[in-house]
Amino acid sequence: MRASHQLGEYMKQILRTTAIAVGLAAASTALMANNVPSKGVNLGIGVGGGYSSSFNNSKSGFGYLFHLGYQFTPYVGAEIGAMGINVANNFNTAFNASVSGAAATYVAMDLYAPFAQNWQGFLKLGVGHAAYMNEGFNIFKNDYGEGAAFIAGAGVAYYMTQHVSLEGYVQSAIYKHTFTIYGLGISYHF
Repeated sequence: MRASHQLGEYMKQILRTTAIAVGLAAASTALMANNVPSKGVNLGIGVGGGYSSSFNNSKSGFGYLFHLGYQFTPYVGAEIGAMGINVANNFNTAFNASVSGAAATYVAMDLYAPFAQNWQGFLKLGVGHAAYMNEGFNIFKNDYGEGAAFIAGAGVAYYMTQHVSLEGYVQSAIYKHTFTIYGLGISYHF
């Protein structure tokens, strides 16, 4: 008889846990319904900083990002984009001046996770073509490279309206001359 009583208590705990999980899921659905879009075209731009250990002198500089995407469901989308970093190095003498930069064009799958009213996290995973330049007036310091790259990124978006979101992001082009950009952006959702 004791075993059947324990089984009954166990079933009650499962039912309570299930009821709480269903309630939380319903609440999160209600929260994300506010301004976070469930599908449609989006266009965005971001600016901030960037970093690459492949550059000769200064490793950081100005970073930028452009993207055009489509959100198929509240959780999945795709985008094409371009990202890059520009660095001016060592302008102390005419023979030591150099300019460095890296850029990539890409196609990526986007995974979205609405987590609070007007807030959404996102991950990007994709592939692209990246190019790298480390150029100076000293011809022995010139270095170029390009190739296929894996694109990985993450961020968070705050939806001010159904059409406009502010975003904080970090994104990397991973290949021989890996570089990372980070910053703030704005997107318009059609």
